[in-house]
Amino acid sequence: MFWDYKQNYVISNIIKLWYLAYLMIYFILNVMTSGWAVARQVLKGSKGDEGGLLDYQTRVNKPWQMILLFNMLSMTPGSLSTDIDEKNQIIKVHLLNMAEKEQFYKVTSKIETLLIKAI
Repeated sequence: MFWDYKQNYVISNIIKLWYLAYLMIYFILNVMTSGWAVARQVLKGSKGDEGGLLDYQTRVNKPWQMILLFNMLSMTPGSLSTDIDEKNQIIKVHLLNMAEKEQFYKVTSKIETLLIKAI
């Protein structure tokens, strides 16, 4: 009995470590590609009038996961987290280019899913 529990515990931690590594690699690649997109936009001479605020409904369960997601979104070029509504689990985000809203939702949802699985 004890060995089964210990084996399941070890396997569970290995899986979480795998998701954490995947999250870090995915996040770093996303930051790099977003950085290039923002650099292209700046070099084109964009005035920044395509930006706007949107609400992102989170699925995280713990307050520290919400804060970690909030900070990860702020570190991504082209987006800036401005406020957290912990009661309704909503993060207000400013996007530099609202035309990329669907891409933002897709990437953020994947980051959030990996965050939940990893931690």
